[in-house]
Amino acid sequence: MNGFVLLTASLIRRLLREPLVLRSLTFPVLITSGVLIGFLAIWSVVMAPMIVAVPKGFDSARLSADLAPFELRVGEFSDPAAAVQWRFARVGTDGTTVWSRGIVREAGVVEKVLRDEKGSRWRLDANVAMPMAGGTLAQEQGRLLARMLSSIFALYGVVFGAGMIARDRDDGSLGVEFTLPRSRFLPGFARFMASFIVLGAFLVPSLWVLNSLVGVPDIGMMCRVGVAAAAASAGIGLTTMAQSGAKGGFAGPLGFALVAAFSALLSGRLVPALAPALPIGSLWANGPSSIGLDGWTPLAMSVLVGLFGAWRVSRMEVG
Repeated sequence: MNGFVLLTASLIRRLLREPLVLRSLTFPVLITSGVLIGFLAIWSVVMAPMIVAVPKGFDSARLSADLAPFELRVGEFSDPAAAVQWRFARVGTDGTTVWSRGIVREAGVVEKVLRDEKGSRWRLDANVAMPMAGGTLAQEQGRLLARMLSSIFALYGVVFGAGMIARDRDDGSLGVEFTLPRSRFLPGFARFMASFIVLGAFLVPSLWVLNSLVGVPDIGMMCRVGVAAAAASAGIGLTTMAQSGAKGGFAGPLGFALVAAFSALLSGRLVPALAPALPIGSLWANGPSSIGLDGWTPLAMSVLVGLFGAWRVSRMEVG
């Protein structure tokens, strides 16, 4: 047992000492967060506030009440048209004319409200109510981003599993480990556990950062299915590289492992009923399920994939 723990810790240190590995694990969340924050910053600078400019002294009580459901508020300006031109307001009106910079949906809302107040025979059906935090649209966007981030780590899992076997096979260290008075099962399982721990240690904080920015529904379950996908992919990488034998290349087994991981992901999309129980296909699960037990089942299944990969490594001939 001590040998397994020491070997796993050594493999973790080797992974974390690789600058390319560290950059690859941190870049996805940094890029995602940077793009989201940058977009919000640009939006706040470029887009005018959700204000409807009206002339000073304008009777805006009724207009304010009618615009409130659309998250628009009324502001008084000496020149409403100029306020819109200089982006102090999204839309402007004097009760008869509506001003806007180009075609914006808020102008349709103001026109609708004005026509309703005047009892016009021809009216508009406009709605620009923004998606609120926790709404269905916001939840779907958060879940989609979490899936994309977890899918990237699943690809990393394939490379980790296949790469550690290929590297240590080619430099002879794997053969040395097989000669030690330990079970031949331990080297493969230690590499699986090292991948499991490193990928999970970076993926879970990344998902929580994403959750703090956009909100991810069922964040606990998403963390479990994300780690399960990355771990199962590492097990697939171990298996395919072990299958290639002592003189096999790297590109062929890696390509086969990527196809297998993508097929597992696709199966969760094509068979939604089984998605909560599949270690990679569970990324498509949309919520807790009695089959998936809130993400614990795919996590357990990923360990079984890792065990199979370790068993396959134990039967390798390394020369």
